[in-house]
Amino acid sequence: MNLPFKKNTDKVVGMRILPLCLLFLLFSCSISEKSVQDTELDVFYTEKTGEKIEDKSEIKIEERTAEKTEVVIEEKTTEKIEVRIEEKTTEKIETKIEEKTEVKTTDEAAERNSVTTGSIITEAEKKIVPVRLTKALTDSKLPRNISDKIKENFLQNDDFMDSLNAILYLDPYLRFLVDKEHPLGPNYEPDDLVQLKNGLYALNNHEVLMLRGIAVSSLEEMAAAARREGITLVVSYSYRSFARQNQSYSMHVRNMGQREADRVSARPGYSQHQLGLTIDFGSVSNDFARTAQGIWLSRNASQFGWSLSYPNGYETVTGYSWESWHYRYVGRELSEFIDKYFNGIQQYALRFLHEYENFSF
Repeated sequence: MNLPFKKNTDKVVGMRILPLCLLFLLFSCSISEKSVQDTELDVFYTEKTGEKIEDKSEIKIEERTAEKTEVVIEEKTTEKIEVRIEEKTTEKIETKIEEKTEVKTTDEAAERNSVTTGSIITEAEKKIVPVRLTKALTDSKLPRNISDKIKENFLQNDDFMDSLNAILYLDPYLRFLVDKEHPLGPNYEPDDLVQLKNGLYALNNHEVLMLRGIAVSSLEEMAAAARREGITLVVSYSYRSFARQNQSYSMHVRNMGQREADRVSARPGYSQHQLGLTIDFGSVSNDFARTAQGIWLSRNASQFGWSLSYPNGYETVTGYSWESWHYRYVGRELSEFIDKYFNGIQQYALRFLHEYENFSF
């Protein structure tokens, strides 16, 4: 056996293994250092990423919160808008309903009025009021000063038209034109006649005297006012039927002839007494004008709705000679209208109203 050869071999192997070990150690250290570095880098990036993640989360949270807030605001706004729309819509509907109701009420009132008065003032008619008014003023043959006064008032304000329209909605017989050209006819008889009785006023006739109820109420009020001043109103004549007026007129014709009779007495069917709204007071002569009763009535009757039908000096207008005792109940509104715009002349006002109501092109 050659032992030395073996020893040399071991040395050679040892020398060969040693570098490999060193390389292994170096490689291991490198890997460890790399791992440490990687770990440090991981920690670093994790921290940084964490900040960024937190930042991004905050942004996302803020964005989500903002979105939710916007959604809530939009929802609230939408709700408010919807509520406003509903409120506005409701208001409009209610307004329309009110307008429709008003129109319907007005139409119903006009329909009722057409039955009682025959007068309906429509929107179309309002547009032709100036033409209608001018024609009525011309056809009623009013004095120039009265016509001009009415036109001036019409241009300046609504007082005249307001009064006129109010009068047109009253009982038509309060303004019904009864004169020598406009008869009531033989069949007209009021259905609300009331028998007069002595009391606040005195009766100067043994016949049964009657008036329409609305006139009786005013007569009592007027008589009470006169009584407070120590004056008693005396009623001599009131309602006369067509037949009764025929008897009265025939008597006048026999006594004074037809020409003179036509100056002081109406033909049957053409008398204001047939309306049931007219009274002959006192002595039924023009001496009445100088009595306390006559003077009081001339000053106060219109305040209670009574108007002198045949004033002194207007025979060419009324068709009858002066009758200081002959008063017709026309109502307070029309009485005031007569005094304010027609110088207190009943015939002017009734003629104008007749032409205005019967307007046509």
